[in-house]
Amino acid sequence: MKNIIIFILIIFLFPIFLPAQELPIWSEPEPVMYWDYEDSLRHLGAYNFFISENEQHLFVRWGWEGYYYPRIDTCYGCEDLYVLHKLPDGNWSSPKNLGENINNTYCIDGMALSPDLKEIYFSQWNPYTGWDLFWSTREDTSCDTCWAPAEFFPDSLLIGTGSIHFPTMSKDGLILFLQGTGPSAILVRDSIDGDWRRSYDIEFPTGGATYGFTINAEMDECYFQVNHDIAYRKKVDGEWLPWVNLGEPISTSDYLEASPEISFDGQTLYFFRSYYGVYVSYRLNKINCPLNDNNENVQIKINLHTVKINIDRKYTGMVYFYDVTGRVVYYNMGNNIKIKTDNL
Repeated sequence: MKNIIIFILIIFLFPIFLPAQELPIWSEPEPVMYWDYEDSLRHLGAYNFFISENEQHLFVRWGWEGYYYPRIDTCYGCEDLYVLHKLPDGNWSSPKNLGENINNTYCIDGMALSPDLKEIYFSQWNPYTGWDLFWSTREDTSCDTCWAPAEFFPDSLLIGTGSIHFPTMSKDGLILFLQGTGPSAILVRDSIDGDWRRSYDIEFPTGGATYGFTINAEMDECYFQVNHDIAYRKKVDGEWLPWVNLGEPISTSDYLEASPEISFDGQTLYFFRSYYGVYVSYRLNKINCPLNDNNENVQIKINLHTVKINIDRKYTGMVYFYDVTGRVVYYNMGNNIKIKTDNL
């Protein structure tokens, strides 16, 4: 009886001793690709993304009318790979198909690109074998359709994996995570142009198969889909903590959220929200505002952006949150006075 009581206490008290996992805070999501509900019935969804390091090119697996409806000119199969480019005004271009060397009459599922945008890995339906892993290369990254004809990925590296659905590449391009209907696999290489080999020494960040995941450059934060929401998992002292739901405003009870993609600097999260399209959210960073007796502008470097914050002396020394665009969206002040922020 005494041993039973001790066992029960261990089960209930063990979570108390786990490291605290502080969730990142995200801004209200904004649409990148958007369609209304009636139009969305014609779409299969914009699942799986890759954002370039400078955040100027967004690759998307986009389902059009090709599966349930007659194909249109820009869609080769039921789900194809496209790319959007950031325009000078800050908006995104229309999706451009990557061409027939990548897309054909069969559906494409997940994809991953190398950081130099010269390699692409994707899963494609094969009516004889199921989902297979393909890859292709290009030399001219300014040409959206200049990909070499896609080839089967070497089977010798995929033994025991089953169908591959969701390849994910590390931000440095040296690790390729493969998820499928069978056991997961991890491939590594020593350089961006090196040969791949199987690795059994790296732990899968999600703890198991998911509908794809994304991992930050430091390899200590990952985001992935769980049921209809987006989950978060953090590595502390070399150990992955249990995953937690991101919650509002990313995960909602009204929609399905899926296919997260974190930017190289970890400050921007792209994801799909049914039935309305691709959304983007900015990480909110907490900072103690420095004291400024001379009432001067304060320069703060935020990854790719430098932000000038005009701060009145009597409001210094407080805590507030800003996102990567430099907008103050929340701050710890009782009188709720807004601070002006400008991008340089």
